[in-house]
Amino acid sequence: SAAPARVMTSLAADGMVEIELGGFHTCARQRIGRLWCWGRNHDWQLGFMDQVDRSLPEVVSDESEFSA
Repeated sequence: SAAPARVMTSLAADGMVEIELGGFHTCARQRIGRLWCWGRNHDWQLGFMDQVDRSLPEVVSDESEFSA
C-alpha cells in the first residue's frame, strides 16, 4: 500500500533508551535489548549481512548483548 503507516508511536513509548546517528543511517536500542537500524547500508553499517538500504526500522538483533 502507498498509504503512510506509523512505524513507532514514540521512542519513549517503544522503550528506546539509546539512539546513534550516522551520516545517512540511524540505530536505536530498546530497553529489552532489541536493536533497530535503518538508512543507507552501502558499507554494511546497519549490521545486516548485505548492502541493502532500509527506509524503515528493522530489527538487527534481539540479543541481550545490546542491553544496558
